[in-house]
Amino acid sequence: YKSTGKTISYLQKKASDSNAKFNYQITGLQRNRENLYQRINLRVDKMFKDGFIEEVKMLRDMGYKEDLNSMQGLGYKQTNKHLNGIYTIEKAIDLIKIETRHYAKRQMTWFKNKIKNIEWIDLDKCSENEVISKIFPPL
Repeated sequence: YKSTGKTISYLQKKASDSNAKFNYQITGLQRNRENLYQRINLRVDKMFKDGFIEEVKMLRDMGYKEDLNSMQGLGYKQTNKHLNGIYTIEKAIDLIKIETRHYAKRQMTWFKNKIKNIEWIDLDKCSENEVISKIFPPL
């Protein structure tokens, strides 16, 4: 207000009104559930192969406590429980995969319920070049 003399509500309304002047398309990328879940499982396996346990140990050694929000994220919470002897490594990995799949499902539900007019592109049915041309059509 001090720099413009306008209230925040006025500036927000003006900004939202000006957005209507632009032509835009919202594009979402999706995969079939089986393929998505397989990719999630492979990604979690790769995280552990690439040293995720060592990363969590290093953070703990640096003083990051398990109750921090950042240590409650997917993977960190379960790995801490493994390091504390609560979970076997297999159980921790399985839970990370399950919870990541649940998170992916919640994301899709959120997008489908909150954002209308999304043009969905099925990544399982399009080549990389087709995806690029759908997102960035020639002028």
